[in-house]
Amino acid sequence: MGHRIKTPYGEVDLIFVSPQKDLVFVEVKSIGTEKDFSNFVLRQSQRQRLKNVLAYYFEQGLCCRLHLSLVNRLKKVFVFKDILAL
Repeated sequence: MGHRIKTPYGEVDLIFVSPQKDLVFVEVKSIGTEKDFSNFVLRQSQRQRLKNVLAYYFEQGLCCRLHLSLVNRLKKVFVFKDILAL
């Protein structure tokens, strides 16, 4: 659907429509090395912003899921699926 989507509750990096017609939001964060992903934590303000964005779309009658994508400096991507779903 798009990238860097602005909503009333903040920006979302990526939004896709799944084959099941759910909205899939992807938050993308960069990390230094593969080892850094085990220590990665979304700040409370980031988690709350993402919950608010999903709730906004859920209230519009849409099923929503959130994935987290971590990208290291070698461009290796780690995806954590469905860290939040409404």
